[in-house]
Amino acid sequence: MNAMCHEVNNMPIFKRWFLEKFKTPESVCAHYLRSLEEVAASIGASLPSDFLDKMQLTTSKNGKHIYLPDQKGQRIKKHYYTAFLGETGLQEKVEIPILSFKSYRLPGYTTWSPAKLLWQDFKNEKRVNGNKTSQAEVDNRYEESLKQIKERSKILEEQYAILTTEAQKAAAKLALTQLGKNFSKRVTDPSYWFGINGLEPRPEAEYECYRSASGRVYIKDTESWETRFGAQCRDMLIPVYNSKGALSTIQKITPSQFGSAKKTFIPFSETQGCFTIVSKDINPNLFVIGEGYKTVRVYDHANTFRDIKFTAICAFSANNLPSVAQLLCSQYPDATILFAEDNDETGHYYAKKGQETIDSKYPPIPAPNLFKGSDWADLCRHNSINEVAIKFNEALDSILSLGSK
Repeated sequence: MNAMCHEVNNMPIFKRWFLEKFKTPESVCAHYLRSLEEVAASIGASLPSDFLDKMQLTTSKNGKHIYLPDQKGQRIKKHYYTAFLGETGLQEKVEIPILSFKSYRLPGYTTWSPAKLLWQDFKNEKRVNGNKTSQAEVDNRYEESLKQIKERSKILEEQYAILTTEAQKAAAKLALTQLGKNFSKRVTDPSYWFGINGLEPRPEAEYECYRSASGRVYIKDTESWETRFGAQCRDMLIPVYNSKGALSTIQKITPSQFGSAKKTFIPFSETQGCFTIVSKDINPNLFVIGEGYKTVRVYDHANTFRDIKFTAICAFSANNLPSVAQLLCSQYPDATILFAEDNDETGHYYAKKGQETIDSKYPPIPAPNLFKGSDWADLCRHNSINEVAIKFNEALDSILSLGSK
C-alpha cells in the first residue's frame, strides 16, 4: 500500500488527476457525451443508446467503421465513425479515445478529441482545489483497459492481414472473370490518351483486360461493409502482376476532359513491388522503368525506331520504382536498368533512390521540362507520337553513353 501511494505521489499531476477521474477510455466518452452528440449532429447523424457499448476502440486510425443512424433515428449507411487511441500532454503522456466522424454527403472528416475538454476541466478543478490533489489510491483499471484494447487490436490486425491477402487474390480473379463476361464494347483506343493518332494498338490478347463490365464487382472482406470495383465502357483496365508473375490487381483509368485521368486499383490489393511489362518483346539485357501506364506506352513506342530494343516496365507510382528495380536486378543481375523520371520532386527523388538501390552507374532519364509534374506523354500534346519517341531515344542514348564512360 505504501509503495502504491509513493508511486501515485510521484505521478505527474495531470495524469494522476486523469486516472482518479476515469477508469476506462469509454468512461471519457461517457463523461463528454454531450460534446460527442454535437459532433455527430454536425454530419447529420445521432448517437444510438448502445453507442458506448459498441465503440470498438482500436490502436489504428483505420479501424472498423461503425455506422450511425440519422437524426430521425433511421439506420441508413450514410454516416459512420472510427474510434482509436491517441495521446494528450507533452511530458505527461496520457492515452485517450479519439473518434473520426464521416458522412458520405459531406467532404472530409470531423475528428473529435477530448484533450481540450480534459485540460480545461483539469485547470478549473485545480483553481478550486489549489495545488493539492487527492492522494487517494489510484488503481490501474484504466491501464488494464488500454492493455486489453491493444491486445484485441493486435489480433484484429493479424486477422485483417489474412482477410485482405485472401480478398485481393479473390478480387483480381473475380474482376477478370466479370470483365470477361457481359462486356459492352472495347474501350477507347489507347491513342485517345495521347490526344493524337499513330499509336499502334496492342495485340488482341491484351484487350482481354481492356473490356468493361456492365455491372460491378463486389469485394466483401468483413461482415459489416463492402467495397466496390466498378468499370464502365469508357474505362481502361490494366493488369498488374506481382514478383511471382501472378495477377495481383487491376488499375482502372477513367478519362477526364477537365484534367488528369482518375486512376484506381482494386481496393486492398497489393501494389508495392508489382508492375506490368508494356513491351511485347522482352530484351533481358536492357530495361526502362517508368511511372504511369500511358507514359510508359510512349517509351515502348520508341522501340519502333531502335535496332537494340529495351523492355518498358510500368511501376504505376514513383515510390514503387526502387522495389521494381530491385526485383529486376535480382532476376537479371547483368542487365542494364534505367529509370525514366517524371518532372517533379517525387519523381526525381525515387528515380535517384532506385539508382542507388541497385547501385547503377546510369543517371535517370530526365522528363521534358514543360511544367511541374510533366512527363513524356505530355509532350504528345504538341508533337506527334513518332516525334516524341525519337526525342526519347535521344535522351535514352545520351544516358547510356554517360554510363559507359
